[in-house]
Amino acid sequence: MGGAGVARGYLHDPALTAERFVPDPSGPPGSRMFRTGDLGKKLPQGGYSFLGRTDDQVKIGGRRIELSEISSVLNRHPAVTQSVAFVHRDSAHPLLVACYVGAGADGPEAEAGIREHLAGELPSYAVPVLVRRVDALPVTERGKVDVAALARLVKPAEAEVAEDESDLTDVERTVIAIVRKTLDAPCSIDDELFSLGLTSLDSLNILAQIREELGVRVRLRDFFQARTTRNLCKLIGTVNRG
Repeated sequence: MGGAGVARGYLHDPALTAERFVPDPSGPPGSRMFRTGDLGKKLPQGGYSFLGRTDDQVKIGGRRIELSEISSVLNRHPAVTQSVAFVHRDSAHPLLVACYVGAGADGPEAEAGIREHLAGELPSYAVPVLVRRVDALPVTERGKVDVAALARLVKPAEAEVAEDESDLTDVERTVIAIVRKTLDAPCSIDDELFSLGLTSLDSLNILAQIREELGVRVRLRDFFQARTTRNLCKLIGTVNRG
């Protein structure tokens, strides 16, 4: 990527700046281009075909996530010796999952403790919804971690956010359904909306659907301040209908 909008570099990281910012052969002297990490090829007609990424960056709910960063944090846990993070796509929504090899306790409590460790160093949207211990990380013939084999060990139903919604009000169920449909992502009553990848356009769409289905007009500023679905529903209860 080149042009006037390219940044000057990474703050306090000259090595990464030198790696990702390179001279622009078609620009004026001193201009640079940024290596985005996208992989593509130029087509005979003059357009480009996007082939994927040269790294392990993924995008979930509008947020870019570095899988290697998750694994790096996970490997710093004393009970973990090896790990890999990946996106499980055999479900209604892409789910962020991590598998690890390690000693010590096993089971839901141990895995919850490791997720707590991850939450202490990563943004909420980068914390896997499921962390699973395995005996070993399977590898392919080329010596890379066999993510497909790991995905078969994790059932999508186990990775889905499990929450008892029997006590929710009709308004809460309606709003959660609107958010899930708009973001195409799991959402519970106390999730931080912006941690799910909410954008300004998503916000406007959600407010338009709330007005259509519940007859309530919520101001965008108040929506931003609500932050969670629960608070949004409380706000709806205080707003005049119409």
